Amino acid sequence: MSNIEHILLFSFLFFIFYKGGLILSELKNAKNYLFFASFLIIIYSLIVGSRYGWGADYLWYKEKFERPVLALEDDIGFRFLNTLLESLGMSYVGAFLVYSLLFVIPAFLLIQSYGRASKYMYAFFLPATLLFVTTIIRQGVACSSLFLLLIFLNKRNWLGVILSIVIGCLFHAAIIIPIVIILVFYFLFNNRLFHWKVTVPIYCFVAFVLSNSSVSFLSKYIQGINVGNKFQDYLDNSDRWFGEDAFNAEFQQGISALVLSTLFFCSIIYLGYKAIKFHSRKDIIYIYNVTVFGFIFLRAVFFFEIFRRFAQPLVFFYFIVLGYSLFVLIDYAKYRLNQKGLAFSLPLNYSVAILFILIYLFMFWGRFILFNDNSLFFWNV
Repeated sequence: MSNIEHILLFSFLFFIFYKGGLILSELKNAKNYLFFASFLIIIYSLIVGSRYGWGADYLWYKEKFERPVLALEDDIGFRFLNTLLESLGMSYVGAFLVYSLLFVIPAFLLIQSYGRASKYMYAFFLPATLLFVTTIIRQGVACSSLFLLLIFLNKRNWLGVILSIVIGCLFHAAIIIPIVIILVFYFLFNNRLFHWKVTVPIYCFVAFVLSNSSVSFLSKYIQGINVGNKFQDYLDNSDRWFGEDAFNAEFQQGISALVLSTLFFCSIIYLGYKAIKFHSRKDIIYIYNVTVFGFIFLRAVFFFEIFRRFAQPLVFFYFIVLGYSLFVLIDYAKYRLNQKGLAFSLPLNYSVAILFILIYLFMFWGRFILFNDNSLFFWNV
């Protein structure tokens, strides 16, 4: 059973992000939006930033903040941030609060840019991002640059795009992989929607047929690449990180979990395709394609931790795809039919897909909230 504070605070966080999204998506006045959004951002930072001991990275980055000599190998941006926070008299708790703020603020700026279509994006932002950014600390902070990148790409602000890339790389060099993938999809696939009849079978093939060691052959091609920073260790020791020895049985899923997760991701692929076909937006098409690629990529490298770190930032964006899908297929479709004087009813195939998504989310995050072995906050230690 989880710590009682964990149950109460994270239940409240999920609830307030859902209710807050319904309100924020309807606000047209910038001052009103800023007020309510700031409320949610502060709540997120206080709850998420106050956690203690989650994942393999937490205690290591806590120690590095308290003993800066251990952080000399970190990228310059992260070292500068921690030096600044330390000079302001902050403890490691304050640092983790700031890490959470740096992640959630750009995310809100991105979500806001979708206007009324952002209605459900706030709610799905939490399940899409929470575990990764609270366990892979430094890369989680660097991932905030991906939200800035999407904002500037959608505005075709190339100076902002360059600035986003630089900021991300200053915090974690590995962020360049998802950045490159996003840019490739933006320039080459911003008008070509991946068909669900192709991508769903591919995902199922990768999930149920492809060998667990299917990516180990890449290790021999990775050796010899020189990036000149801490990430070089992963490349120089690719047999250890990317080869068959890197297979991590801890990520092994039972058949029921595999089936449920497959239904979840395939349902998002299906609903996203249908929604974009019904009401297309160029700033959604390439993100949909990136997200679908991320789903398949993550499934293919599921048992290899380092490759997962490349794939998971791409999977983040399902909160945009799924949020947009539900808005278009429910709210926008209802509005269109009401304009014609017709009654709205959700098609059975959409209802079933949504049901699969909700079952998976409630089961996964219900367990996270109620039965979490890592449910401490800093005041519990």
